[in-house]
Amino acid sequence: ALYTGSLNTFKKNRESVAALDGIFSTTIGDDWNVKMRARRSSQDTFMRRYKFNSDTWLKSSAVAERIKSDKYYYVEVSDMQSLSSGTAADHEPTILPHVFYEDVKPGFRNGQTLKTEISAIQLDNDEGHDMSRWVGNVEITDRLSDGPVKTDARAGVIGSYYSIQKKPAAAATKTDDLGRITPMASVSVRYPLAVSTKRGTAIVEPQVQFAYVGGTDRTADIPNRDSADYRIDPANLFLLNRYQGYDYLRPGSRLDMGVSVQANTSVLGRVSGFMGVSQRLSGKPSTGLAVNENSSLSDYVASLSAKPFNKVSVSWSGRLAPDDLKLNESKTSLSGTVSKLNYSLEHMQLAKPYFKSASSDLEELTASFTYSLGGGWKVIGRQVWNLSNGKTVRDSSTAAFSWT
Repeated sequence: ALYTGSLNTFKKNRESVAALDGIFSTTIGDDWNVKMRARRSSQDTFMRRYKFNSDTWLKSSAVAERIKSDKYYYVEVSDMQSLSSGTAADHEPTILPHVFYEDVKPGFRNGQTLKTEISAIQLDNDEGHDMSRWVGNVEITDRLSDGPVKTDARAGVIGSYYSIQKKPAAAATKTDDLGRITPMASVSVRYPLAVSTKRGTAIVEPQVQFAYVGGTDRTADIPNRDSADYRIDPANLFLLNRYQGYDYLRPGSRLDMGVSVQANTSVLGRVSGFMGVSQRLSGKPSTGLAVNENSSLSDYVASLSAKPFNKVSVSWSGRLAPDDLKLNESKTSLSGTVSKLNYSLEHMQLAKPYFKSASSDLEELTASFTYSLGGGWKVIGRQVWNLSNGKTVRDSSTAAFSWT
């Protein structure tokens, strides 16, 4: 789509403006999926003012992916444009390029799986940072026992090399070429238990894992660009490298504990739940584990989902402080279908300490629906309420017709 016009802007009356949103996709060679998108605007507010697009960032990119049963290839070049007038040029990230390869195959004996990752990236203008990163990651998983008690061992090593060309003046990290070798290992034990009552059946599975991360701590030297938003949750609690990035790797040991439940009940239908926590045994405190980063215990992480009716789903996930069980983060959702109507209601809450500029906890409620009119036409609506500071404020309302 191409948008053009002559509008009154902050700069002058009758300014000529234009914006582009173009998409191209194709498949080439041996199953390479190529997607290109060009998004650019000559002026920072007119797309939002006239309801063409509410985004405050526009990303132009070219991505090539190839997916095989045991291999994954990814190549990306991209550039971000901020539509906020106060954003400096060195805060609009450019990737030239990002190359990633993953290979998963059987190990050296039955029960082993070997995973290899290779990654290279050139990242510029990322909050004032320019840097190159090359990474090799090898991880082997071994099923030691597969009886009533299931025991798994994992071992891996991440080798990374950085060339940091630029950093903000206030940053404590280095402008230098840096290398790092990070060995890792873990042993986990699971014990699934079957429970049956008149009201349903359930599988209860407690799990305990000891994990060790070695090597030199270089978190003070290397800018954390790929896992700065990390927060512990049920999905990453038992990962060997639970930050899922390469920049922030803090040596130490920990004990991860949790219990999961999968059940079929006569009252709530299909139910799944989880609760877990991580205990730091050695090493310095890591970010993203708790509001009080000096605590040796992480936040308690929990989730619960149920499908009490055929077309109704309910879910909740949250994090609770280890000292007083205060709810630091939560997300509750209700969704369902009634005839041609799809609806959802979502509540989100995040504690004040996660935002330095916030005066209170952040809280938001979102209601949305889609109604099918037939012939490819749909009516779409969305309402957002800001519930912060104990008030209810209508933040944004959207209604639209859609045809596909």
